[in-house]
Amino acid sequence: MLLDNHYGPDARVAFEIGLLRDAGISAKIVAWDRRANPAQTSGGLNDDLVRFAVPAPSGGGWHTLLALARFGARVWRNRRALFEGTSLLMVHDIYLLPLGWALARDLDLPLIYDAHEEFRRSEARRYPTFVLRLAAAAESRLARRAAMVVVPGSCRTSRWRGVIERPPIVVPNFGHREQAPASDALPRWDLFYAGTISDVRRLDLLVELARRRPDIEIALAGDGHGAAVIEQASADLPNLTYLGWQEHVDGLFELTRSVYYGLDPSHSYSEVACPNTLYQALRHRKPLVFFCGGEPAEVASEFTIGIRCAPSVTALVQAVDEVLASSDWQFDTAWRALWDRADLSEFAEAIASAA
Repeated sequence: MLLDNHYGPDARVAFEIGLLRDAGISAKIVAWDRRANPAQTSGGLNDDLVRFAVPAPSGGGWHTLLALARFGARVWRNRRALFEGTSLLMVHDIYLLPLGWALARDLDLPLIYDAHEEFRRSEARRYPTFVLRLAAAAESRLARRAAMVVVPGSCRTSRWRGVIERPPIVVPNFGHREQAPASDALPRWDLFYAGTISDVRRLDLLVELARRRPDIEIALAGDGHGAAVIEQASADLPNLTYLGWQEHVDGLFELTRSVYYGLDPSHSYSEVACPNTLYQALRHRKPLVFFCGGEPAEVASEFTIGIRCAPSVTALVQAVDEVLASSDWQFDTAWRALWDRADLSEFAEAIASAA
């Protein structure tokens, strides 16, 4: 596998590797270690995990592309040793697809592409339209060589309609297949958010909610460009708790009455969102308050799992009051339905047949 992070571990990749191991298929990870102060190379070239250290800023951009070129050059120079005995190459994300395509062609290996992001939508506010179109066209052209394309949710399959012959395989963007056991922990917060601290997540609404409703306890965990603003707001508002970056957030979901996912519905990514937050909320049986479309909206249209509301403080207040007063939820049914629709067995079978 070619991976565009250091595998700390990456929950999605760890889940896929677990599926492969259950099917008797071994896997090796060649990872791009983008951290600021990593070891130069971690793991021998023949180890199951090899990290190449090429620091790059988070969130993409031109500096990331330059670092990607350096990472690609190092992998290419060592390709024979890295992939000796390999029968198939799986590449994660659009940034590494050109490198994966070139390696697969040079080494005569079948290619699997895990398209867990939609670049044209996710980077719509960063790059000009012509750059986004060019990237999408290049991605489509290179992915046609793949024996299989993997996506994290059914709302992402339409991107590949007419591009590849075989329909994409859905592997959810979450690593736990079992719901959390019932917990006796007393809730500390009424509403909890975990994820990137950025404007597009509309955390300003949580701050304003805390200001208007001092009786509602709110907590946030994460990091990002807007962290300083949230930290200052938490210092000013006694009912707003900022936990900073938390490596393990799973247990924090047990300490809240409801969960917030504030991706702005005006963002182009809204209609294809497949957030881990949805799975965390269902796993811990917590109602979800959200604005976006995508997978949360699909699930909420079939099962009572929370409230989709408008991105305004007034609507958010009403939604939170409603979820805190309700108890008739369908978390267990929705959880089973999500996993029943996933193509987990097809994933391992397709890789085995391609190899």
